[in-house]
Order: sequence, then C-alpha cells, then structure tokens
Amino acid sequence: MILEIEVTFTAGHFHGEEWPPSPARLFQALVAGSHQGAHGLIHQAVRDEALRWLERQEPPSILAWEAVRQHEHLINYVPNNDDELGVDAHVRTDKGLGGWFFPQSSAVAYQWQIGGEANAAKQADVIAAMSSLVTYVGRTVD
Repeated sequence: MILEIEVTFTAGHFHGEEWPPSPARLFQALVAGSHQGAHGLIHQAVRDEALRWLERQEPPSILAWEAVRQHEHLINYVPNNDDELGVDAHVRTDKGLGGWFFPQSSAVAYQWQIGGEANAAKQADVIAAMSSLVTYVGRTVD
C-alpha cells in the first residue's frame, strides 16, 4: 500500500533554499493545517496518533519535475536575530528573494510505502484527510 500526498504550487514557484521541499516541511504543514480553527479541537487524539505514526515511517520517495533556481533582484528587510547587536545597532538585515520556477509541472508527490501494521490503512486515511487542510508549505526567508 502507498500513501501519496501531492503538493501543487499554484503560483508556479517555490521560495525556499531546497528543491524539492523536504518531507519535514510537508510534515510541519500537516501539523499547522490540522491544528487551525475547529480542526485543532476535534478528533485531537486520532489526529495526533496519525502524526506520530507518520513520524515512525521510513522517509518517503519524492517525485518532482526539475525546477530552475532564479535569484530575483528583490530585497526583503527582516529583523536581525543577532544577539550581539547593541541597543543602537541596526536591527534589520536584508535577505534576497530567490525561488524555484517550474518549466513543466509544479506538483511534487511524496510517497510512503505503508507496511502491514494492523492500523496502517486507518492512519494513512487520517493523514490523507489532513492533507486537504494544508494551504501553505512555507518559505525559508527569515
């Protein structure tokens, strides 16, 4: 049995350092999406059990088209998280905004081979349902 989650980047690009995005980034998005609003309040035990189950699985296979790395000439100013700055020091730093652009498909598929555990199909179904709550996989800009 295979659990597959497909992520589509509807804007046609991904602002992150790595391509394709790591499974950890998808896992964070699953946690964030399933803990928002009413979804964070209902079926908590079932959701959390499924997330713990997914953590124990072998890393997924990742199927993705090639992407082209582009360094845009846009600068974003963000808080500088340097503890050594004094009170009068500059508190912002500049970060370039680059990204990955897709000449073909903007979809990435993550596939887990699901073993023969007694409740594997149930856990995979819960994770699949949670994936519909993911709206954002994130950026790596501070």
